[in-house]
Amino acid sequence: MLARFDLVNLIRDLNAEDVFYYFQIARNLAEGKFSTFDGGITRTNGYHLLWLFLITPFY
Repeated sequence: MLARFDLVNLIRDLNAEDVFYYFQIARNLAEGKFSTFDGGITRTNGYHLLWLFLITPFY
């Protein structure tokens, strides 16, 4: 049985809380801090650089 592509369900089922981690890292980079989520205590790694660099200028 093939699943029907439903944009509303796709958007609803996305893990939307991850976007806030990216926003915090982008904010820190825009302020001249390191690539970090927690204000410089530990450096962050394992994220998508292209997405991060696309949203950083908004901060």
